[in-house]
Amino acid sequence: MYYIKFNFNISSNNKNKNLKNEQIDYRNISNIENIIKDQVVAEVFSEDAIQELDNQENIIKISNPKDIENFIGEGVYINTNQPSRLYADKNGAAFLKNNKIYIEDKLYFDEISYKTGNITFVGDIFIKHDVKPGFVINARNITIDGSVDNSKLIAGESVIIKGGVIGSQKTNSSYIKAGKLVALNFIENTIVECHNGPVYIKKSSMHSSIYAKGRIAVYGSPGLVVGGEIMAQDTLLINIAGSKWGTETILKVGIDPFKYLRLKNYENDLNNKLSLFEDTNKSIEYIESVLENSSESGEKRESLINELEDIKIKRDNFNKKINKLQSIISTTKLLIEEEKQNLHLKDTKICIYNKIFPGTEIRLGLNHHRIYDDMEGHIFQLNENGEVTFNKLTN
Repeated sequence: MYYIKFNFNISSNNKNKNLKNEQIDYRNISNIENIIKDQVVAEVFSEDAIQELDNQENIIKISNPKDIENFIGEGVYINTNQPSRLYADKNGAAFLKNNKIYIEDKLYFDEISYKTGNITFVGDIFIKHDVKPGFVINARNITIDGSVDNSKLIAGESVIIKGGVIGSQKTNSSYIKAGKLVALNFIENTIVECHNGPVYIKKSSMHSSIYAKGRIAVYGSPGLVVGGEIMAQDTLLINIAGSKWGTETILKVGIDPFKYLRLKNYENDLNNKLSLFEDTNKSIEYIESVLENSSESGEKRESLINELEDIKIKRDNFNKKINKLQSIISTTKLLIEEEKQNLHLKDTKICIYNKIFPGTEIRLGLNHHRIYDDMEGHIFQLNENGEVTFNKLTN
């Protein structure tokens, strides 16, 4: 007698089976088992060998080792040098259907909610309706026919959403990150990052931050950008910028936006460390004052002395981290300044085709230009002297 041992769960009803007597986190109930290309998905064992395995779940009896070949489905192959094993021919999720193993690199969901939990998948995700608040999707490509509410989407390649994305006004809790492409209908209070490609938004960006290594285009009707920070490596294409209420709207081109974001993160980290350093100094001063003015002796005094030494060690550690961060920040700023000074003039531009309202700020490399009066459509570029020039666009 022989057995096939499957390296994935072949039960169709396994969700939360180990959480029966525990509190369940319903956002993390997804039971997708990711399979990587060339991973062993099934293997033949003799009866003696199967008994030696610690885990004897997900097994099926067979009469002949060659019967494993009958389990080959789409996305699965056998290696002639290892005829007792089946391998995945692509990244995806493994399923056993009608005694055949299939590797699926595309998964389809009606919605993302407490029914599904958070999703992490090495293939492509397709969602027919909405992503409910508070969920996380991490996949190769994400396509959503509905809308997204206060959730986080991370894709190695693309995020395409036919509806809109709405975040919280206080926390910008909707976050989208993609490697090659982001295409959306509209966003509000959302952070969008595209690390090696463009961002396309059909209707509007409201009080959001968008960062792209490629171009950013808000191109449809109304094609409106109000509030937030919009930053592309080379080109911004917008229909309307700002609002009649003078909402601060920052439009930037000319530097790598992700170097800029790293700099902001370093500076935030430095400010936190400086605050902690100051707190430890205050604690040291207080304990030293107590030791100097108190008549305490014995164990209590010894305890204060030990506490003082511990805090001083923490202060020294904070000081080392502060010095390191200051060095990193200085180097990063130099790299950004060099990049700003070496702009390719013809490739760096901001085009606003219709209306530009006061409160809009145009930044090209080292140069800033703030809008104080209503303007019709203009193109903003740098001239050979590195100065911002703007010319009215004609139909």
